[in-house]
Amino acid sequence: DWTAESLTGLDWTGLDWTGLDWTGLDWTGLDWTGLDWTGLDWTGLDWTGLDWTGLDWTGLDWTGLDWTGLDWTGLDWTGLDWTGLDWTGLDWTGLDWTGLDWTGLDWTGLDWTGLDWTGLDWTGLDWTGLDWTGLDWTGLDWTGLDWTGLDWTGLDWTGLDWTGLDWT
Repeated sequence: DWTAESLTGLDWTGLDWTGLDWTGLDWTGLDWTGLDWTGLDWTGLDWTGLDWTGLDWTGLDWTGLDWTGLDWTGLDWTGLDWTGLDWTGLDWTGLDWTGLDWTGLDWTGLDWTGLDWTGLDWTGLDWTGLDWTGLDWTGLDWTGLDWTGLDWTGLDWTGLDWTGLDWT
């Protein structure tokens, strides 16, 4: 009878006569060779050794708005949080964009244009420029008795203050 026991005197010679009861995985002597025989139990994401490669493999957990690295790019990407009224940079452009807060009456720049736009606050009586035109517009304050220019015409308009007794 040709048995291990009869030839060697042993009741067990091990696996394939090695004397071992375990030769390891694929005869390596190891009970674990790692993932894909690397000896590692973790090779990382896509074999990088890393457990995090970042957004789109950048290594970053934040790449900013539209990949700028910024969390704020400003209004319409200007970097500014205020561009002013109609993008002028100004918070006040004035009345009708003049830069002025007062343009005057009818845009003259003046706060007073005078009576009927003459620039004057007094044009006189009937626009003559005068505050007195005299009696009946003569320029005179006295025209005399019955417009003669005289303040005495005499007795019965003779120019005399005495005509004698009984006019003789």
